[in-house]
Amino acid sequence: MNRGLYPSRVDDPYDDSIPLLPVVNWDTFVRDEFSIRYGYDIYENLHYLFAGTNNKAQKIRLDYNSLLSDLYYEAYFKQIGDYCENKKVHFSGHLLLEENILHHGIYEGNVFRLIGKMGIPGIDMLTTIPEEVLKCAQTPKLISSSAKWHKKQNVMTEASGHMTGAAKMPIDLQMMIGSCATQFALGVNTFTSYYSDTVITDEENRIFNTFVARLCSMFDGGSEEISTAIYYPIESVWVSIKGSDKQLDQREYGIGALKLEESWRGIIYELLNNQVEFDCLDANAIAESGSTYSHIVLPRILSLPDVLYNMLDTLAKDGAKILFHEASEMVKEEIEKLSTGENVMIVDKIEEIARIIKNSTSKDIEIDSGRGVVVKSRNNVNIGFDKVVLLVNTNRNKAEVTIKLNKECDLKIYNPLENSFEKCDGQTINFLLDGYQSTILCINWKGN
Repeated sequence: MNRGLYPSRVDDPYDDSIPLLPVVNWDTFVRDEFSIRYGYDIYENLHYLFAGTNNKAQKIRLDYNSLLSDLYYEAYFKQIGDYCENKKVHFSGHLLLEENILHHGIYEGNVFRLIGKMGIPGIDMLTTIPEEVLKCAQTPKLISSSAKWHKKQNVMTEASGHMTGAAKMPIDLQMMIGSCATQFALGVNTFTSYYSDTVITDEENRIFNTFVARLCSMFDGGSEEISTAIYYPIESVWVSIKGSDKQLDQREYGIGALKLEESWRGIIYELLNNQVEFDCLDANAIAESGSTYSHIVLPRILSLPDVLYNMLDTLAKDGAKILFHEASEMVKEEIEKLSTGENVMIVDKIEEIARIIKNSTSKDIEIDSGRGVVVKSRNNVNIGFDKVVLLVNTNRNKAEVTIKLNKECDLKIYNPLENSFEKCDGQTINFLLDGYQSTILCINWKGN
């Protein structure tokens, strides 16, 4: 017998007149809920949660994990989120082991949906090394995309150098600023510093906070113009994850699950390295807003939800490019049933996905740079520019950048660390970004 968190309601936790949550038999409750939703008894199929690769086993794991995710949403995130919203208090934090999508299936469920009930969705970033932040980009990109979809204004990070310090590596101000700028480019705009006073001086702390404030000020207001969406394949995770009594680091994952995680992480990393901006969306979000994107990218999935399949078919026929990274045998037949025109492609190499998107996207401004330079843009910001574009060099070494302007404009380059502007002339601009340096292109189009 467990104290149930569902069904129930959240009231003032300090009001003793509110009765305790009802005691329920959780196993019976889940069994009944499962039967109501899916029309069969999970007890007769429990073994499929631990073994099996046929279609029946996959469907049962998908149904079961989908139900758990929904119950978790109703019992925890929705209750606390609604309570905090009613009390005008922001619910925030981050999720356990958020970095690996396979762990989402074990510990949380549909993170894109769950995190959307936070007033300020958040992440935990334990490294100060910008190159490492970029390698962990799937976390801030997923959470900031969820925040955007759920109309949340802020995304929080617990910024620290915990892992860097644990590895006995030095932490300096340049790295801290580069780490912050990288996270900002990935959608974070609220920085909770966990840096100890023994790591940075008061003056360095002032510089650090002033730099963050300038980034936020430059990108305040306005709107984004993003034409690429990446599917967050939590359904494929649910299909592949099996029950286990082993500790997390001892669990065994099938080759399909490992390739899925590698594909999801790799696509995000590769697009960022090619200066392609994108949103991460779950199946329902793509179904509701897919028509606003010209490119939909799907990692190496193991399951294709009906709601997503139907939308992809419609989008392809309407001209959007649907890019599948490889095609596992589990969904190959479904993919081949989609529109057979040139707009549905199975691409073997992640690098080719990035090239296709970059070459087929029409832009007023083109950015060419080496790997490690990431961008974030915004239109019609409150500070008065038609467009601002942040470029962050996540490399320790200098990076060459070429900017090509396809419309006439007035261009200034802003240095947020020094708080200085430099006017630039010409249609093509070349410059160097120092290691971990950031700069912002400030554009006013002529003739607007």
